[in-house]
Amino acid sequence: LARFELDASLATLPWETLRFNEDEARALASADGQPLDPDWLARADGWAAGIVIMRDHAARDGNGAMPALEGHDAIFRYLAGEIFERAPAAVQRHLMMLSCLPAVSADDAGHLSQDPAIRHTLDHLYRNRLFIDRRGAAQPIYHFHALFRDFLQHMARQQLPPSERLALLARAAHI
Repeated sequence: LARFELDASLATLPWETLRFNEDEARALASADGQPLDPDWLARADGWAAGIVIMRDHAARDGNGAMPALEGHDAIFRYLAGEIFERAPAAVQRHLMMLSCLPAVSADDAGHLSQDPAIRHTLDHLYRNRLFIDRRGAAQPIYHFHALFRDFLQHMARQQLPPSERLALLARAAHI
């Protein structure tokens, strides 16, 4: 697609343009007449697909509330299929490791994952708008989308041995 973008046959929109603001998100979430829990709406962070998935679940459930995220299979299946399962096992492992921090620089990500190449993975995810944001110019800080971070933490609890998770948390605390 880069060729089309360069010759102006294709335009790209920045995430800030596509991200729903609070009023738009609330309108989309309540389009079927049933309001969505404000906490869950905030977790969608303006991501339209996340809002729709949560709205549809709330409509099926009938009470407008969302279950605990571990039980929210639709969002997890989406995140797993779109990003996590397509990544090599080493990248999956690193993403699970990084999810223990709310935000991480490329240097800290390398220290935490013990793989200096993780910076390339973070940059790739950011450039492709795969549930990660980058803030700052000189030393950019990466932030996972809240739903993606919750998904990664869930996967870490299931896949990483407890002793490894404790060691990881100790490295994260040091950072």
